Amino acid sequence: MDLTSLLKEILDQLKFNNKAGYTLNEASQYSGIGINNLRDMCDAGIIVAKWIGGKRVIPRWSIDEYLMRGEDYKTKDSAKVISLARK
Repeated sequence: MDLTSLLKEILDQLKFNNKAGYTLNEASQYSGIGINNLRDMCDAGIIVAKWIGGKRVIPRWSIDEYLMRGEDYKTKDSAKVISLARK
């Protein structure tokens, strides 16, 4: 790998990590949480998401806040919330 491509890769990674909001796919890459779990958490209101056009955008702060809380969203109470959100 030459220096130019290495610098481009670093710049792309910096841009990705500094985005204010992510699509489901991007949020999954950023957080390491599966897309289906992210979708469920957004539907249940555990993670904030906004619809912009036809895309669901998840603010980075919402993901960071969830990860900092250290909660397991599949606990008994949150599983109930998720099952209600799917109806």
